[in-house]
Amino acid sequence: AIEALFSIPESKTFLHLFTAPKGLSPDALRTAILEQASMVIPMEAEKLYQDIMPLGIGSEKEELVLYAAGSREIIDRYREVMKQAHLDPLICDIESLSAGRAIASPGTGSMMIVDMGARTTTASIFDDQAVFNISVTIQTGGNDITKAIADALGKSAMEAEKTKQIYGFHTDKKENPILPILERCFQNIVAELRHAIEFYETRRRKKINMIILTGGTALLPRLDTYLASLLERKVMLANPLKSLKNVTLLGGDFHPLFFTNVIGLGIRGAANPERGLNLLRDIITKEKVMRRQHVSPGAKIAVLMKTIQRPIFALTFFFLSIVLLVVVATQYFIRPSFPSSDRSDDIDPEPSSSIMSTTTPTLSTTTMVQPMVEPAIVKTITVLPTPTGWLNVRKGPGTNHPILRKIYPETTYTVLDIQGEWVQIRISEDIVGWVTSQYIMINNQ
Repeated sequence: AIEALFSIPESKTFLHLFTAPKGLSPDALRTAILEQASMVIPMEAEKLYQDIMPLGIGSEKEELVLYAAGSREIIDRYREVMKQAHLDPLICDIESLSAGRAIASPGTGSMMIVDMGARTTTASIFDDQAVFNISVTIQTGGNDITKAIADALGKSAMEAEKTKQIYGFHTDKKENPILPILERCFQNIVAELRHAIEFYETRRRKKINMIILTGGTALLPRLDTYLASLLERKVMLANPLKSLKNVTLLGGDFHPLFFTNVIGLGIRGAANPERGLNLLRDIITKEKVMRRQHVSPGAKIAVLMKTIQRPIFALTFFFLSIVLLVVVATQYFIRPSFPSSDRSDDIDPEPSSSIMSTTTPTLSTTTMVQPMVEPAIVKTITVLPTPTGWLNVRKGPGTNHPILRKIYPETTYTVLDIQGEWVQIRISEDIVGWVTSQYIMINNQ
């Protein structure tokens, strides 16, 4: 399968900014943020895919960290569709972050990117270093505007859409029949944009000088002029093609604004796929651990043969083979010479009488051969990635028992007992506890 990236709308995710002390290790930072998130996110951690991204901004003692979470049920639907298309989804991004990657540039000042889709409008603010800060999702989109026009003018949805695209916010067209309708629809959008701008400028003490529009609804005629007059800032359409060397790859049937998110994903895939939020990070890590535990002999041989084909390894392997042949030849084929007197002492001149005896042994002289005792199989467990970043060890086999301590992914412990879906493990010489089998892999040693 072809490895792939995809993104989900911000309306399907939870985004939140948290603060954490500076200097924490990656694991400690993740644990601290997920503990904070568990107090504000209205869903159980087991039902979410989660990830964090330090933003590199904050105070002298604290840093801001972006937290993202998405419903496992929704994201798994995306994954299943991609797998049916013979794609291997490795990264799940957020559309607003992907759009910012295609549009925002360091050194251009703080900007707001307004993505106006069919169902929702998302406003994301990036600072002067193109670092994401805040976003807001507005539950008004192009479909709502089309429906309002159709209801007011008694037109079909298709006719209303065509009318919307012809007139837009034109004020020089005589008798623009939809201008009052559009103004009513945009009241809530403008109010939310103002609120987001005020929040950012008050908190960060930086001014947003530019608002960039993307998404299909952004193509409404004169929308940029209308928003600029109300928000008192420069408003312009996005140019997501600025990062592409060959713009003809996209064809000429659609406006470039429809490719903003795709271009942002492409930039991430070409530059550094691992950098940034990835809601699949835990599940991909878990699958990698499982693959390492279940590599077939044939796959191991294939990897070895691929390694042997490398020139440096081949040369090293050749010299090691020569050394090994010399050692074997010396050990088995080249016999040392001994003086004749020494050799006669090492060899019995006649067979031993005990060996030549033909007497049949009686029961009392028969040697009893003891059966071979096979060594006991010691089972261990490897902790797999969890939604929280750790796994609770409990005093007994069940969630009703108190928590003794936390253990972390890719650590290994000895198994003492198994009861249903709970496994007893030894943490140390003095501590024994129980963990759920949902986030562990049992190994035989």
